[in-house]
Formats: sequence, C-alpha cells, structure tokens
Amino acid sequence: MRPFSRSLKNVDHQSLSQIGLFTGLLVITIALVILYVSSEKTFYWWDYTTYQRLLDETESAFRTSPLRALISTWRSAGSDYGKYPTLLLLPLRFAFGESRLVYILSVSLVYFVPFTLTLAAIATQLIPTAQPNHVRWTTVLVTIATPIAWAPTLRGYVDIGAALLMALAVYVYLQDVRLKSRRQSVAIGVLLGCAPLFRRHYAYAVIAFLVALGLQALIDAASQWRQSPRQAGRELINRGLHIGLIVVVSLATIVLFGRHFILRILHNDFSSLYTSYEVSLGQGLQYYGISFGWVACLIAALGYAIGLKTRILSSSAVRFIVSFYGMLFLLWVIKVKTIGVHYTTHFTPLIILGLVAFGWTIWLTLKKNRRLALGIFVAYLAINLIIGLAPVSGLDRTFLRPTRFGMSVLPDNTGTPLSELFAANNAPLRRTDYNEVVRLNRYLVSLTPNHEPIYIGGSSALFNGSIITSTDQTLHHKQVLNLLPVEDVDSRDRYPIDQLLQAEYVVVAEPFQYNLRPAEQDVVKVINEIFATHWQIAQDFKRLPEVFRLTNGITVNIYKRQRSTSLSTAINTFEAMRNFVGSSRPGGQFDWVATTRTSGYSLWEQADVLNLATNSDASQSTSFLYINPLPKTRAKLTAKIQPNDRPCRHLVTRLDAIDRQSRILNTVQQDHDLAQPIELSLLIRIEGADYLLLTIAENLQSHDRCKLTLNSLNIIPD
Repeated sequence: MRPFSRSLKNVDHQSLSQIGLFTGLLVITIALVILYVSSEKTFYWWDYTTYQRLLDETESAFRTSPLRALISTWRSAGSDYGKYPTLLLLPLRFAFGESRLVYILSVSLVYFVPFTLTLAAIATQLIPTAQPNHVRWTTVLVTIATPIAWAPTLRGYVDIGAALLMALAVYVYLQDVRLKSRRQSVAIGVLLGCAPLFRRHYAYAVIAFLVALGLQALIDAASQWRQSPRQAGRELINRGLHIGLIVVVSLATIVLFGRHFILRILHNDFSSLYTSYEVSLGQGLQYYGISFGWVACLIAALGYAIGLKTRILSSSAVRFIVSFYGMLFLLWVIKVKTIGVHYTTHFTPLIILGLVAFGWTIWLTLKKNRRLALGIFVAYLAINLIIGLAPVSGLDRTFLRPTRFGMSVLPDNTGTPLSELFAANNAPLRRTDYNEVVRLNRYLVSLTPNHEPIYIGGSSALFNGSIITSTDQTLHHKQVLNLLPVEDVDSRDRYPIDQLLQAEYVVVAEPFQYNLRPAEQDVVKVINEIFATHWQIAQDFKRLPEVFRLTNGITVNIYKRQRSTSLSTAINTFEAMRNFVGSSRPGGQFDWVATTRTSGYSLWEQADVLNLATNSDASQSTSFLYINPLPKTRAKLTAKIQPNDRPCRHLVTRLDAIDRQSRILNTVQQDHDLAQPIELSLLIRIEGADYLLLTIAENLQSHDRCKLTLNSLNIIPD
C-alpha cells in the first residue's frame, strides 16, 4: 500500500481532474448511447444498418482468415461503402458481441470520443487567451450539448471517423501554420489520404482543405509583401513546396490503400448517378441550417466575428477554420447538392468551435451581466439538446413542433418557423406498426418454404426492401427470405424488369412509397402502376387475400405468380417500363436485360466494358435482350468467353434478331467445346428487327452447371 500511496501523491491535482473529466466524458457517452438505443423499437434500413452489416462481414472474415479479411477490406475501397472504418471496431465486437447497442457504442467510443477531444485540442489553438484546460473541457461540453454532433453516430453511420481524420489534419496544421516541418506535412498528407477511404464523400473535404492551405499561404505572403517582398516570396515558395508534399503524400496514401477507390472514381460519373438526390441551393441551406438550429448557426458566426474583433481568437486559426469549413460548405450546397444527416459531419466542427468561441468571448469581454448572458447561452444549448435528440412527440401539437428529416430529401415532419430556431429532431426510431411488420415477415416465410424469390415494390422510410431484410435477420438471426435486389432511384439504378421476371411473389404497398421526389423514383412507382392498371404481365400474378396495414394508412398486398411470363410479354413489359420512366434511361441500366426466370447470372461494368457471368444447364437456358438501338442492316456480337471452374462441353451461344412480338427474323448459332477461353463473334442480319436476343445453354442432357464469363460483351455495326 505504501508504494501505491506514494505514487498517488506524485500525481498532481490537475492530472487527476483531467482523468476525472475524461472519465466523465466516457460515462456520458455510454449513458446517452444506452438510453437512446434502448428507447428504439424498429427495423433499421438502408444506411442505418449498412456499416453494422459490414462489421459483421469483417468479423466473420477475420475469424476465418485475417489476411483474407485485410485483402477484402483493401478491395472494398472501390465499393460505395468501404470496410476500412470497421477495422478499429473489431476489438469491441469480439469482446462484447454483435448487438445494435454494442455497434453504436463501438462507433461512439472509437470515433466520436476522439473526435470530441480533437475539437477540444483545436479550440485551445483557436482561443489562446484563455486557460487551455478550461477551453478544452468547455469544448467537450458544447460538443456533448450539440444534438446533430451525435445524430449520425446514433443513426448507425461511421462518418464521424472521417470527420475525426479531417479534424486531426486541422489540429496538426494549426501547430505551425507556416508548415516549416516535413513531418507535419507528411502527417497532414496521410490524414487527408485516409479520410476519403473512410467515407468517399470526404474527397470534397480534402479538396477544400488543400485550397484553404493555398489561400492561407497567399494571404500571409500578401500581408508580408510590403515589408519584405523577398522574404515573402521565399516564404510563399517554401509553403508551396510543403503543400505540394501534402498533395503527394495524400495521393500516395490513396494509391497504396485505395487503388480500387481510384479506379471507381475514374470509371463512374457520380454526379450523374446521384442527380436524383440533388436539391436546390435554398433547400440545402435550409436543411443544414435547421439541422443545427438557426440560432446555433447565428451564435457560431457571432463567436468568430466578435472573437476576431476583440482579439480573443487567433486570427490565423480563425482564417483557416472559416476558410476551410466555409469553403467546404459552399462547395457542398452549390456543387454536390445532396443532404443527409451523415453529411452534417463535414460542418459540425465549424459550428461547435464557433459556439465555444462565442461562450468564451462573452466570459472574457462582458463586465456586467456576463453570468446572465452565459446562462441564457447554456439554457439554449440544453433546450437544443432535448429538442434535437429526445422523443418529444408531445411538441407536435404546439408552436414548437420540431422538424424531423428523413434519410434523404423529404422530411418526415415539417416544423414551425419558431421550432427551426432549434435543431431538427433525431429522436430514437420507433415503429407503431412493429407487430404488423413482424406478421408480414412470418407470412412471407410461410409462403416460401423453398426460398422462392420475392420482389419488394416500395421505397419509403416505412416500407422498403431493406426493412423486410432487416426484419428477417432480426427475427431469425439470418437471412431466410430470398429477396431480390430492389431498384430505388432513377439516376442510379435500373429498370426492374429482370427482378419482375424472376419473382415468384411481388409485395406492393399502396399508396406508392417513396423517399425522394416522386419523379425521381419511377423505377419504384412502375411496380405499383403494373398492378394498379393491370398491365399484361400482371395477368401472370394473382393477388393473395391476406392484407397488411402499416402506419400512415399504408396497405401491403402480395401477388403470387400463376404462370411464367412469355418472351413477348417480357418485351412488351420492358417497352412499357421504358415509356413510363421516360426518355432518360436509368443511370445504372446496362445495354442488356435478362428475359428468363433464371437468377444464375450477373452483369457488371468494369473499365467501361460490360461483362456477363452465367450458370447454364440443359434444363434452363439463359437469355438476354439487347435494348440499345440496332444498326441498319447487320450487327456483330463480340465477347471473350472464359470458363470459370470447369470446361464447358458442348456450349451453345445463339443470337436471334426479333421484332416486338418476339418473332424470330434471323438466327445465328455457334457450338463450342469450351476447354479454353475463346473469342466469340456472331454476325447477324437485322433488317426489320427491333431487338437482339442472346441465349446461352449447354447442349447436354445433364444437370451439371457450366459457369462462364463473357468479357467485353458488345454489339457493333458491320
């Protein structure tokens, strides 16, 4: 006991207070997460569950082979959702399990707490006139009291991890704004390179950061020019070299850890794929202003302005923070034009640091009534926190009815002008129709004992394919239902013809369920249209008597397939879909669509060329319809056929020129003994034809599957 007592005496009071405050931060974080998650009763959907699922995959892969798991993570950089953020969450997952509570706690402790402490460190650079420890823990308290700082993490996003990397880059830069150290530049470069690998949209933050560095260098050089032009020139060149080093290190980091990320960026026009998500400048300003609360935004702006005027704040720190985050905000609302709770992580540091600056400006400048002013400020933060995160449905009938934004463009609940002075509400998610969703799942399971394929026609926060998947996994701890991929967004997805032809059951919600502007989700609405107006393909299905009634007057009906869809009906359905969706082809649509009920195929584009992989057998061939305009007289189909696992004996590839009634006008066929890769070339006359139909099958009375890939599948005029 004596050595232990002696060691305690050596620990000064300040260190003990720091340990106590840090412990308090951990306790508050854990308590708030437990309170929030335990208050939820829902089935998570889309992005709310994506990274929890990816963490499950990473954990499973690591238990099998850590090396393969790391390789899979490296390759995932080219996906919409890379797995890098899941790596640091693994220890807590291994230790405490896979529940939703453990997942949210893991993200909070691994990313949110360090993010909070990093902002506190930045604040000590921003407010050098005050006692650092007091500034540090004031910033922690303001961050805790800012509801939108919590909301993305509580909703299941990991974007706060990328925000942490950017905040660390800001902190490292503010240590020496003149960039005299190579180590400093290398550290900044690594942090900037890692941020977009955590979340792809942080590439815009990297651009804004680099531009802000350049502006800071030019401003400093201009202010020094009159006194010493030569010194100013040297300083500018030196800073330029260090900024160049930051760029090189950032690119090297991305190339090393995100080669697939670069390939994805080079071969995809994301601005076109995500046009359906875009909002106007006014809508963007309104979304982010209400997310934080207009008063909070105003207070933050006053904090920077008054702090600069009274010289309480560091002018160089203010210039960089405002130029970086301000430029990023303008870039976002003018160029990117998308909204979402996870995107607020880009701007959270700007608002929180401004709020802290305001509080310290009040304390250090006001002689009279400063306690009253500070008390009003603290009261606003407390009310803002409650309105922002608590289940305050009781306010919906008052003048303080809060705004509740949905996952994307459309708000779930529009607030009053007075309530918009406070933060938007991101309360725990609860479904009043929870039991009815459970009943729907159990009914679908009973209908599909042989895992018959199901297509879900709906895309709202209350009814969509992801909710049905989540329900399935929650109730059965695994995927029981065979749910076909759902097409949701016109600018990103495809015509749902392939899935409709495969589906044994189609589940449709009335009225039409959407989460973006209805005009941007015709690939969803067309499913409702098919059954509401009795298209030809609807005759292949029969509505079942069981009906499910969800919240907000949503009625769910299930249609069971009665017979296979003929080729002529499939073509007519595709043409009707194309007319319904309009002249703009869905952004993810390929040049080919499948016209048979088999699901043993996949289409994908790589390096701007189309590839097709299929399993073919004697009992079930696979056919694909070419939907682009045809040449005038003759066309040639070219591809490289690659057997995947075993030689494809007696493979048959046939190309038919057909009209809209599926009548065959011309045919060309080749038989192959596919022991090695071959070059496929089929030349066909197409006068009077509307479509080309490619059929792949094995000419054997066998049920052994032949797996093959057609690389660079293409139709060219001859």
